[in-house]
Amino acid sequence: MFVTLPRDVVAAAIDRASTVDGVATATLVGTERPEESVIQVWRLRDSGRAGAPIDGDEPTDHRSAFTPPAATLAATGSVVVGDGRDAPEPSADVDAEGPTVRIAPAPEGSERSRETVDVDGTTWRVDIDETDGPSSGGNDSVAVVHGERDARKRIDGLIDTDALADAHVTIVGLGTVGSTVAVELAKSGVGNFTLIDPDRLEIHNVVRHECGVDDLGRSKPRAVADRIRETNPLASIATAAVDVTERPGELAEHVADTDLVAVCTDTEASKLVVNRECLAADVPAVYGGVYAGATGGDVIRVVPGETPCYDCVLGDMADDMARDERVSGEADYGRDPDDQPGPEPGLSVDVGFVSLIQTRYALAMLSAGAGDGDRALDRDVCFWGNEAGYIFDRPLQSRFATVSHREDCYTCGGTGTLSVDDHQGDEPVLDSVTAVDEDPRPDRRD
Repeated sequence: MFVTLPRDVVAAAIDRASTVDGVATATLVGTERPEESVIQVWRLRDSGRAGAPIDGDEPTDHRSAFTPPAATLAATGSVVVGDGRDAPEPSADVDAEGPTVRIAPAPEGSERSRETVDVDGTTWRVDIDETDGPSSGGNDSVAVVHGERDARKRIDGLIDTDALADAHVTIVGLGTVGSTVAVELAKSGVGNFTLIDPDRLEIHNVVRHECGVDDLGRSKPRAVADRIRETNPLASIATAAVDVTERPGELAEHVADTDLVAVCTDTEASKLVVNRECLAADVPAVYGGVYAGATGGDVIRVVPGETPCYDCVLGDMADDMARDERVSGEADYGRDPDDQPGPEPGLSVDVGFVSLIQTRYALAMLSAGAGDGDRALDRDVCFWGNEAGYIFDRPLQSRFATVSHREDCYTCGGTGTLSVDDHQGDEPVLDSVTAVDEDPRPDRRD
């Protein structure tokens, strides 16, 4: 049997032993996967029968901070903490049908071939003493999981994970794009989220969504919150089932308390509402849009007072690049309700490119001034093409644009901040796209 044991559970068991004259026994609570001979321990408690479901309200000595949100927990074995092999067998109130994990101070000068952990200046040896149940061919072992220390090991040094742990991102729209952005930001270490979407998960969502059939009927923000916790259990998450076009005041309250807004809705009306509230709160935003059929998409960065606002960019691109005809998910409210388009087709992998580019922009904006170096993005608009056509010469091509402020912009009046003049100019400016790069990537492949 292979047992995973969080370090904080080990430390809790050792701390318990210190209160009972150096010897302690307890029940290990977790998830058992007998077909794989794996036990994942998540909790420590005084007593319990192995295999019996654990009521969430029962007293528990310790629950690991890394416990999965949807884990089905049961007593899976026992732990004995004491000095060497003189530690007692599990007490009568601990049913040890599963493996017994022994934790004891490692003898001075002993080899560290077994699993060890340092707690309060003492090195402790952690191993399995005996396994009752399916044989694992003599390969019984335990692995101490150092969640706090190792969870970000694969990305340390690439981004400022300490800064991201304190960052707060609000994501508006938790569909295919928004759910991916949320989960990827969590994987990158973002520690605080507000998730906003009025909809529930439907069956046609699951072929592209981060959530699956077990989330059908659930609020999208709550379902995505659970996906975030699966990869970043320490994340702080608030959810709101709010239609921002109907209740912009509630949106304003959420935006005011955030570092960045990721706008992943599928209508321009909702994006313009978010644009206004972000300008009013002086909060940066990054907008993602996917073209019809997921043939490509664009990502737009807006920093109040520095870049054109989303309304500036929308006016230019809608006319110069026929964007309105290409953005998917738009409903025509002048049409008969029965004649409205259904869910926009498009492969998850094609939508995913746009989602990941939006995530990369979000990380660059959150890391600005924090040593992001060559990972900084100096253009405010990125176009991505999954297919040749439109402005793309070949499939899987990126192009970047610099867009100027639009003086007759209804929202910002060309200032990049919230305009005090609510009058929209008569003639749109169609020539504000000042530069569109060729694909900036090198021809060679590494």
